[in-house]
Amino acid sequence: MNDIVHPYIGVTGIMTPQEARAALRVASTWESNYKVMLGVLASSKTLSGRKNKWPNRYPNPERIAELFVDHPKALNFVHYSTDTPEYLAAQLLSIAKLAGPHLHGFQLNVVWPEVAELIHFHLNSNPVGCYQLVLQLGTKAIDQCTSLEDLVARVALYKDLVRYILLDCSGGKGIPFDVTLTYARMEALRDACPWAHIVVAGGLSGDRESFSPLEKLIPLQEHLSCDAEGRLRTHEDDDLNVTDMQHYLRSLHLAFARGLFGGAMR
Repeated sequence: MNDIVHPYIGVTGIMTPQEARAALRVASTWESNYKVMLGVLASSKTLSGRKNKWPNRYPNPERIAELFVDHPKALNFVHYSTDTPEYLAAQLLSIAKLAGPHLHGFQLNVVWPEVAELIHFHLNSNPVGCYQLVLQLGTKAIDQCTSLEDLVARVALYKDLVRYILLDCSGGKGIPFDVTLTYARMEALRDACPWAHIVVAGGLSGDRESFSPLEKLIPLQEHLSCDAEGRLRTHEDDDLNVTDMQHYLRSLHLAFARGLFGGAMR
């Protein structure tokens, strides 16, 4: 598997090449090692031609390749959910073909996916192990755990299979993350699974109030990654608000680089 892990500031729900290029225009000015994660949503429903309940967030799978740009600051991920997780590997391999040569990996919006499916996916990707995986820990996944120890024990099973662990109890709804709970989970994962790069999502936008809680998490992981979706959409049509997206990218990167969190990024 690709061992190079880049911290990122993510935007999920990319629908057009113009939106992707607008994000990359901001990221192209960054002198840090941060990338912009361009998240394209897909599901077993859209893969089979059925409509999703969020039609302005899920593009036609046949168009995914158009959305991924070959750019040094781009980290191109498909965020995938499925009603049939027992066939996850085959589904990911199908999407990889549709997504084209600029795909870097997948975010798995699947509750505790089977380890065997991820092994099968990595062994059959071309070249073998070329894609990076993000394991989403949402409300359903966390609710299945009886304790923090149980949580980290489950995550430990994915060593060498995933590179990023996403703490996200918002699920694209713009709900702010709980700082105390997130801190405790990050601390436990840092100690038990040091190989995992943590990503935080939930209620983030370009407003300082939304991202200032990240400051409390920086001591646990210097180059923290984050992702935003729900609060970057328009209220009327649920479209991506490009102006808000660019403001979010600039604000978060500035905060990480030298502002809110102090110090310059290497």
